Amino acid sequence: MAEKIKRILVLVAHPDDETIGLGGTIRKLSEQGCEVTVVFYTNGDEGFSDPELKKRIVEIRKAEVQKVQKILGFKNFEFVGYQDMALPNDKQALKKTIALIRKYKPEIIFTHSEIDKHRDHRALNTIAKEAFWQAGEAVSTDMGNSWKAKSLYFFEILDLIEPTHVCDISGNYETVEKAINIYVSQADVLPGVMQKIRALKSFRGAQIGKKYGEALVKYSKIPEEFV
Repeated sequence: MAEKIKRILVLVAHPDDETIGLGGTIRKLSEQGCEVTVVFYTNGDEGFSDPELKKRIVEIRKAEVQKVQKILGFKNFEFVGYQDMALPNDKQALKKTIALIRKYKPEIIFTHSEIDKHRDHRALNTIAKEAFWQAGEAVSTDMGNSWKAKSLYFFEILDLIEPTHVCDISGNYETVEKAINIYVSQADVLPGVMQKIRALKSFRGAQIGKKYGEALVKYSKIPEEFV
């Protein structure tokens, strides 16, 4: 399937979510020639453990993303600009997401799982599910021509999902750790995160007989025949 994918859109709440949840998959798809775009909905302004960093944390995290981009290989990224812990599930956020889908014209969209404990992650899951189909409708055409992505997938951060798919990232796992190490600003915010990531991706890999994997849930509302 991956060889046929040309464009990917990854919608995440915070800088580092893309690496923790989908870093190996992003790297793998990028290496296979996919044009990967990552959109960060918040600026991560609450992600500081030292109060002295409060005024600089947004610029620090943006600079970290620029370095991570080179490691994971995604072609484009942009920030929507919401504050951390304040991503709303409202009309404005929905319309911005529809516009993003129409702008980048992805075949596949990835975003957060609905079971995640972080409020921003859950809000983005709800927004993305609606924008996924609304972007393909003949509505709000001032935001671009309608575009229907083929599939929407949810990934896990550290809250376990029940996957429909697991992506083999055995050949790309090292880049995940390398990228996580770039997010120095989050080292004290997420203590022990590397150990958790390694354990989780090792477990997911074992589920498909590989060394490392990343879990995904495919979003589907297509009814099946009752027997």
